[in-house]
Amino acid sequence: MRNVKGKKIIMARKNIYSKKKRTPLQKAFLVIGIVFCVFAVLLSAAYGVFLHYYGKMNIGEPDDPSVWLKEGELELKEEEIETENSAEEDIQALEEALKKKNESGLDFGDEDVYNLLLLGTDGRSKSERGRSDSMIILSINRRTKKLTLTSLMRDMYMDIPGLSQGNRLNAAYSTGGTERLFATIEQNFDIPLDRFVSVNFFDFVDAIELLGGVDVNVTAKEKEVMRQCIREVCRLKGISPDPYYNHGTGDVTLNGIQALAYARIRHLANGEYDRTGRQREVLTSLFEKVKSQKLSLSEIKQLADTILPCLSTNLTQSEVLGLLSEVPNYMDYELVSARIPFKGTYKNMGVRGMAVIGVDFEENTRQWYDVVYNGAEPQVD
Repeated sequence: MRNVKGKKIIMARKNIYSKKKRTPLQKAFLVIGIVFCVFAVLLSAAYGVFLHYYGKMNIGEPDDPSVWLKEGELELKEEEIETENSAEEDIQALEEALKKKNESGLDFGDEDVYNLLLLGTDGRSKSERGRSDSMIILSINRRTKKLTLTSLMRDMYMDIPGLSQGNRLNAAYSTGGTERLFATIEQNFDIPLDRFVSVNFFDFVDAIELLGGVDVNVTAKEKEVMRQCIREVCRLKGISPDPYYNHGTGDVTLNGIQALAYARIRHLANGEYDRTGRQREVLTSLFEKVKSQKLSLSEIKQLADTILPCLSTNLTQSEVLGLLSEVPNYMDYELVSARIPFKGTYKNMGVRGMAVIGVDFEENTRQWYDVVYNGAEPQVD
């Protein structure tokens, strides 16, 4: 009996520790659990990569507030020629217009529209503070499937919060950075801006080079004027400018230094007005080039490693993730080029020796709204 009893005890222990056969439902849950764990690891790794590249950008204000100009320090640039003042009554009418609140009455609450300010400063080095030499609003409309590039003329005369008298839009950034620039645009045009991305001229060259240049149309006069800017950039880089003079005219591909020179041309007929058009032309060419190229992972990594450290932005991590997730969709969007002020809504003037542009704020707001929110054709001369 003792042996039989011991045998029973051993059998009982075997039954306790023996592996139970799983049911189909248990097997399904096990597979799901494994897949979930793998997905969690991959997602964590992907997010780690994203944080790595997000951290390469300069997050926040691109400039140190201690170097912003004070109102009394705003002077004409050396390359600018003092302009004869307009008639006193015209200047007075312009100043009175600045005091009126822009009551466009338009509804900007469309969640399908996102407005990002692209800010190009005229810094000549990685560390130099620059002025807002180029201001372009990139508007993404998911409903109309359009991307709109709207240049803001830097010489527009307007009321700048915090300054005692009107000045050119360019002065807003010089005296108060992006915070004052945002406030100035929103106050005068009632245009809601979501975020900004800033890059200086020095970094602009590197970005163009990495993308293989830009395709634009260059006239003989433009080629001649470009030489001065090419010399300046090459001097700062410590290289000879001679090879960069050898681009042709007509439809040509410009490298980074040449493209920068092209985008900065202003001393030709129609000066600043045509310059903003060239800047949009360069951005449009870059957009089309990215669309047409099928970049490998290594090329995308190299592109990110080069361009992201050049950028300053106040985009949050979630906003960047959201925008990146929609990039494939944006490649199919129509790219539209516009400019504020629009045709027939401005007047060239002289105020306190400055060449300025007096604009009809409400009419420009209305036309911009029609272009960006309703998909209207922009009226630009």
